[in-house]
Amino acid sequence: MSLVFKRVKTYSKLALLVGLAVVALLVIVYNRSNTVDFWFFGRYEQINVLWLVGCTAVGSVASWWIVSASIGVGRDLAELKRSRELQATRNDQESLAKQLAETEKRIDRKLKTAVGEKPED
Repeated sequence: MSLVFKRVKTYSKLALLVGLAVVALLVIVYNRSNTVDFWFFGRYEQINVLWLVGCTAVGSVASWWIVSASIGVGRDLAELKRSRELQATRNDQESLAKQLAETEKRIDRKLKTAVGEKPED
């Protein structure tokens, strides 16, 4: 990307952030004296709107974190299950390889005995 496009992109992001900050500041200024009645497992009367908005924001962020952490734990559990299955498969393959090696040695001994050679141990 050329330098001009990077500048435009950077200044656009900066303008967007400044705009969002101005909107947030306006919401705070115009709602600082507003109150509201609401119900949350009990009736609360005349709660400041800013406190309600702040608590809602904190609750939303906390909920998002809990959901994303739960999804991450689920992925980790699935990965652990796959790892256990892979390890069990590897162990089975190793034991089968050992059995095959023993069988080959036994067959070699039988063949050498049948041919008349002295089997090596």
